[in-house]
Amino acid sequence: MGFLFIKLYSYTLRKHPFKTNMVTTGTVFLLGDILSQQVLLKKGNDHDVERSIRSVAMGSCYSTPIALILYNLADKMFGRAKTLVNSIRKVALLSMFSPLTNSCYITCNNTLRGGVTLSQTLAQIQETLPGIVLASWGVWWPTSFFLFIAVPLRHRVLVSNIVGVLWTGYLTHATNPDIPADNGNAVVCGTNSVTDANSVTDANSVTDAVLLMPTVLLMLTVLLMLVVVVQLRVVLRINRT
Repeated sequence: MGFLFIKLYSYTLRKHPFKTNMVTTGTVFLLGDILSQQVLLKKGNDHDVERSIRSVAMGSCYSTPIALILYNLADKMFGRAKTLVNSIRKVALLSMFSPLTNSCYITCNNTLRGGVTLSQTLAQIQETLPGIVLASWGVWWPTSFFLFIAVPLRHRVLVSNIVGVLWTGYLTHATNPDIPADNGNAVVCGTNSVTDANSVTDANSVTDAVLLMPTVLLMLTVLLMLVVVVQLRVVLRINRT
């Protein structure tokens, strides 16, 4: 079944590369947001559907073109030689763009969200961006090395999306803080105190989970890359025969 999916994906990717990547990335962001809301926040029946729709839009219309542009830029600047030195150059290039792309992500997400002022967005970027960038480097450095060394250009978005399910769960949680309310009971970008003692406990539990996410993501990234490389090798052997 997995082989059939990869073959079907490869066919649609050749025929409609950008549309296929938009659909797969949007699906990944949807799964990541569901992971964030149901596992980290444990919302259950109170699932924020609007937030999930917004995550799909951000994945399809923002992350997809950004990823394709950066991957193509790295290949054009440094060539497609699958060497260690070349991969280090490409990973360094992508790392340089991480603060900018994540800042733009937060800004676009808040624009779609509505009701968030520019000052609140800037405060959120100032507070959350360092943690997001560090977590991004921890997850995407090993992933990017694997992509540039072992994965053809047309399959890179798919492979990164497999890792992206877990990463997006963290990202959507980190970039969707509660909007401050007039009564002062809401959390502003995760920094204000919460009046209810149970809410404080829940907030601390979620914070602890978020702090552990980069380490967990890194470990799972390595496992996922091993699974993907085995799948790709099998498919390549089937195609050659």
